[in-house]
Amino acid sequence: MENMKNKSKTQLIEEIKVLHKKAEQELQKYSEHFEGFMKERTTELEKKNAELEQFYELTVRREFRIKELRDRVKELEGKMRKVKC
Repeated sequence: MENMKNKSKTQLIEEIKVLHKKAEQELQKYSEHFEGFMKERTTELEKKNAELEQFYELTVRREFRIKELRDRVKELEGKMRKVKC
């Protein structure tokens, strides 16, 4: 506080401007870092999402194929019973 008494208003304003500029620069640096991090993370998540979608499609197709095969087996079993009788 004693230091502020010895400085003129102009000096204090200039110091505030310098501090403000430094704060803006630091904020810009963090903002750029955050944007880079978000782009990187978004790319990772998009890749994982595509992998999950592919896995889901394969799984669903497999389940449908299993159902088709079960239905076909039942159909053939029915035909075999008719032939045996």
